[in-house]
Amino acid sequence: VRAYAECLEAVEDLSGKEGRSWELAISTPVGVFPLKQLRSHCEEQHTSIEKTTASLRWQAGLLEILARVTGTYGAMAAAKEPQAALQANRESIAVVVDCAERLRGTEEAPGFDAFAQFTTPFGQLEAIRFREACEAARGELEEQQPTLRWRIAVSTLNEELDAVRGTVKETMELPAAARVEGLTAAVAVFEQCGARTQELSDHSAGDLAGAAPSKKELDALRRTRRTCGKEVSGVGKLLARAQKARAAQQASADSNGNKSKKKKRRKKKRRK
Repeated sequence: VRAYAECLEAVEDLSGKEGRSWELAISTPVGVFPLKQLRSHCEEQHTSIEKTTASLRWQAGLLEILARVTGTYGAMAAAKEPQAALQANRESIAVVVDCAERLRGTEEAPGFDAFAQFTTPFGQLEAIRFREACEAARGELEEQQPTLRWRIAVSTLNEELDAVRGTVKETMELPAAARVEGLTAAVAVFEQCGARTQELSDHSAGDLAGAAPSKKELDALRRTRRTCGKEVSGVGKLLARAQKARAAQQASADSNGNKSKKKKRRKKKRRK
């Protein structure tokens, strides 16, 4: 662009000089031109290159936006844990909102090409259709959030249950009094599991309203609820045994204490 702008300046300078001839042949890096033809050539090339430059700038800006959208959608697809999926979802919303705003601003800009095709996460689209897809994506992503929060709640519940199951195994190696304490806490968690799984099955209130878990996910939740019911019974039996053992140990300790007191009293009588 600069080179042809300088060419035009030089032609204008020559054109204004006394005795100039339009037929004067001028040698340039791209050929020999009469002065008049050189002027037309430089004007045409300057205009053409300006258009090309504007088009490249526009495409570069769009490709930058496209790269961000593609990146966040890739992160959502790669997220294996629900917490990571929710974070990627939130980031994607910010990106598609920015995408729609920035693309709308380029539609009147120099270099805009209404027919250029781009490969996007929404398919092969022209620029305007890409902007419209970004606008629609915000609502779609927001609708996914209750389901992602539901999955986080289920994942948290399962992690807590697994932790308690591990604690039960460790507790069985402890003395009776400590077993009673640990098993009582475990039974309480398994009893609460029933209420928590029921709330998750309803998923109709609070930040879970609008959640749409799959049938497979709901079936898994029902199995968790049944398992918790069995664990209330099973751990409850272990608790009952631990309570009996603690009571027996306490009775034995009390009996030993009474015997010790009797021995002390007998010793006192002998001394008298």
